[in-house]
Amino acid sequence: MRPLFLFFFLCLAVRTASAQADHVPGELLLRPAAPGALDAILQRLQTVNGRATGLHAVRRISQTMDIQLLRFDADALPGKEMLAAARADAQVLEAQFNHYVTLRATEPDDPGYAQQWQYHNDGSQNGTAGADIAAPQAWDITTGGTTSDGDTIVVAVIDDGINLQHPDLAENLWKNRGEIPGNGIDDDHNGYIDDYDGWNAYTQTGQPSGGNHGTPVAGIIGARGNNGVGVAGVNWHVKLMVVRGSGSDEATVVSAYDYVLRMRKRYNLTQGAEGAFVVAANSSFGADNGHPADYPLWCAMYDSMGVAGILNVGATVNADMDVDVMGDIPTSCASDYLITVTNVKRNDMKEPAAGYGVQTVDLGAFGSGVWTLTRTGYGAFGGTSAAAPHVAGTVALMYAVPCPEFIRWAKTDPATAALAVKNRILQSGAPNADLAGITVSGRRLNTFGAVAEMQQQCGPCALPIGLDAAAPGLHGTLITWNPTPTATRYLLQYRSAADSAWTEIRADQPPVALGMLDTCTTYRYRLRSVCGTDSSYTYTRTFTFKTDGCCEAPSHTTVSSLTGTSAEVTWPPVTAATGYRLGHRPAGTAAWTETGLLTAPVCPLQNLAPCQTYEYRAATVCTGGTTPYGTLRTFRTKGCGACEEHTYCTASGDADYLYINHVIMGSLDNQSGNNGGYGDFTGSGAVTLMADSAAGITLEPVFPQFAMTANWHVWADWNQNGSFEASELVLNQSGESTVTGQITPPSGADTGITRMRIAVAGLQNPAECGDGGFGETEDYCVRVKPRAFAGITEENKPAIRLFPNPVRDLLSIRWSGTAYRQADLSDLSGQCLQTFSMPPGTENLDISTSRLAPGIYLLRLYGAGTVSVHKVIVGH
Repeated sequence: MRPLFLFFFLCLAVRTASAQADHVPGELLLRPAAPGALDAILQRLQTVNGRATGLHAVRRISQTMDIQLLRFDADALPGKEMLAAARADAQVLEAQFNHYVTLRATEPDDPGYAQQWQYHNDGSQNGTAGADIAAPQAWDITTGGTTSDGDTIVVAVIDDGINLQHPDLAENLWKNRGEIPGNGIDDDHNGYIDDYDGWNAYTQTGQPSGGNHGTPVAGIIGARGNNGVGVAGVNWHVKLMVVRGSGSDEATVVSAYDYVLRMRKRYNLTQGAEGAFVVAANSSFGADNGHPADYPLWCAMYDSMGVAGILNVGATVNADMDVDVMGDIPTSCASDYLITVTNVKRNDMKEPAAGYGVQTVDLGAFGSGVWTLTRTGYGAFGGTSAAAPHVAGTVALMYAVPCPEFIRWAKTDPATAALAVKNRILQSGAPNADLAGITVSGRRLNTFGAVAEMQQQCGPCALPIGLDAAAPGLHGTLITWNPTPTATRYLLQYRSAADSAWTEIRADQPPVALGMLDTCTTYRYRLRSVCGTDSSYTYTRTFTFKTDGCCEAPSHTTVSSLTGTSAEVTWPPVTAATGYRLGHRPAGTAAWTETGLLTAPVCPLQNLAPCQTYEYRAATVCTGGTTPYGTLRTFRTKGCGACEEHTYCTASGDADYLYINHVIMGSLDNQSGNNGGYGDFTGSGAVTLMADSAAGITLEPVFPQFAMTANWHVWADWNQNGSFEASELVLNQSGESTVTGQITPPSGADTGITRMRIAVAGLQNPAECGDGGFGETEDYCVRVKPRAFAGITEENKPAIRLFPNPVRDLLSIRWSGTAYRQADLSDLSGQCLQTFSMPPGTENLDISTSRLAPGIYLLRLYGAGTVSVHKVIVGH
């Protein structure tokens, strides 16, 4: 890279992805016409066009030419007016804006870098140009490795292990140099024997190798960059601590976290002589639908690790699910030291099959089909598991920014320094319309922005971090921030959006309570540090808050208590409300069902159809009238069966060499074509299979470049537990062209709708989860029915009651003595109209019939080896 020389020095100011101007807002470079003229110039320019400018000198940036860096209030006065006034002053020799200067982007020589679109997205392959983490610009500042004090920066990868022999990881693997490998002795007395390569929490040994999932995760964080091999990680030179312990049970997970925590605490206690300077731990795993109350010890680990200086990065669930409502571990854990991440595609839109939550999911990062390592090579990897490590790598990159003041802070107060890093990541993220209102920050990871903000704010009197207005009330709010280590006091300014004059408050420490504010009013506020007697440092960017008391439509509505026929919608109360209204309708229909006046912020919905997507919206009724309806949101009722209601592991592949072209099985005939490594066809209906009866299947591959042996695996989740087990591999065949086979549901398979996964791979056997290598995976729904048996009648059996029958709106079914797990309702032609799944132990079912035309229908209840058939008469 060639050095850049300028006629005079420009203060290095880097722009974030959201910046629009070519210069630093509120800054001028000015050269007085004569020595000693600056004070008079500043005095004359305190007011321009009748507005206070707040113009002040920051520092002399050129001693020889007497060039001054000045700052003014860009919120009060447009930059063009300030510049024109400065140039018009008779004692100003020259004035200009402080323009941004960017170095030429650093790009590694790794041959696979061109496929890593998440670093630099040019808009190809249905991407959006600029939808990336701006990695080359971040690498201009640092490529990672060590702190300004020479500490080796470490990220713990808690997963299923890592391939320790992968050529793109070998140089970046952390080693416990205090341990002699393989001698059976705890040489460094840390409580772990032979943990030279890391730790295996499953076996409690120092053998953490593995990595079908962990290797690609590690590759995203820290594949060796610019080594002429493979790909580059977010952090080229970080050390990766391998900890195997991402599955099995919670005890294993807590044990894995404890190893990481003990190594960082050891580093802190010995001032770096022992242990490891672990700044982040990545967790691309979790427990779907988990709630913190049931996982108190797991969640508590994050606070303990945070106090030691470790930020934890967690991947949220791979399902279109509101985590605030449904729960997820670790996403729902309420630790300040946890950064939770959802998945964003290359077009900058949230991946539909990725969780969200305005209270629990912090931000998005790119994770759909990113190019990284596989266990033995390179390939596509996707899901929130791929999104989270981009954030973990960014955390480590921020610690590598040359900033001695921050590193001293990180060693004397590691917990507060870690929170500062988290806040910088969230605040510097690129605003993202698809994440607004469904994540904490409404932003997507911008690695360059985070690293640049760390660099910009480095100095002897750093800007405060984490500025926030906590829960504004009717007439006030509480302003909070994280203290900086060198500040002796702080200056807080605030004003209403309609005012030009700031009100200033001096504060020794946070928080500051603001009172006597107007209701339903937007206010602006900003803060600066004062260090000793010097108060010339700049303010933070301007933040806003709005006081309560507005008559506004409800925000952040949530849906809970979902069943096949009912749901409950709730929202935070609106202070000015005298009541509320809510409308709902089946998605895709025109007519709304409207409620009457609701006196509380809750609305139960009844008589819904099972497995149906509904749209809903809410409005607020106030003394002066009713607001327009708020944001249109959706929910889906239960009753879709295990296929769609379970969260299955994600799968991906490289379809450039091999993909699934055609699948035929019974009524299923899907010419799917190339789906980029994964195709989800669960929403296209379910093919029916009979227990103990063979169904033929035909699978056709396509080889876009050259022929190879295609290895086919098919799994079916017969026990409907949300995972594909070894015993559920129902087809294993290979060939260089179309293959045929048979699939036979076992007699003990749970009846109802479940998921079938079809995978093909070349050069290796496909995997049921994760990266399948050269090939593709597709998911389908299948309906398992028991074989017919003698003795079925059309008459109601004594143990089953249907009432009322004839029915108009709601049919109630009650039974005892038989465990029914599924029901369906069909017309006399045999067409299935609705399917219902019941949890074990259920002895009742309510079915909405209000949308059925008058006539005769057949209701079937399915149990283990039992089918009960009944006539249902619908009349209006």
